[in-house]
Amino acid sequence: MPHARGTLVVGALTAVRDIWGEAGLAALREHLPPDARRALCDEIVLPVAWYPETHFEACCNIVWRHLAREQNGRFFDFVHRSIDSGWTVVHRAVMRFATPQRLARRAPDLWRHDHSHGELLVDFRETSGTVRIKGYPYPRESIMHHGQMEALRHILSHARVRDVRAKRHDEAGTDFVATFEWT
Repeated sequence: MPHARGTLVVGALTAVRDIWGEAGLAALREHLPPDARRALCDEIVLPVAWYPETHFEACCNIVWRHLAREQNGRFFDFVHRSIDSGWTVVHRAVMRFATPQRLARRAPDLWRHDHSHGELLVDFRETSGTVRIKGYPYPRESIMHHGQMEALRHILSHARVRDVRAKRHDEAGTDFVATFEWT
């Protein structure tokens, strides 16, 4: 079973609280499956612990359907806040000196730090590039693909570039593939 580092969960829970307040956390709690509710709402979430990706996926699905009401803008606000309050905080030193090329060199290690599964491959040129996650655990129709692309685009937007655009590519197999362009 694939697992994700607690920093991703902490970021998601913080984003829900910051955007939708206590009512958002209550809605999340109400809709989570019992095992995810226990791990994410009834216990202290530890940033260094590992949590099943299914718990994180359930959280994102609830945000998409019930809190963001299937609106991209609201869901992307959640993704941005999740990244800024979880992932970026942990990887602050990397982000302080980030350029797309530096991120590309560090990205596979950053992925392995936060995920028990998959292999992240990055090919960045001067103003464009491709990210591939081999062995991505979510089906193509999952909101996780949509959120992953926006998370990567948002991280890249902090790397001393402007106007970052992203496009996801559906390919055969289990890989996640997205291309990015920036100025």
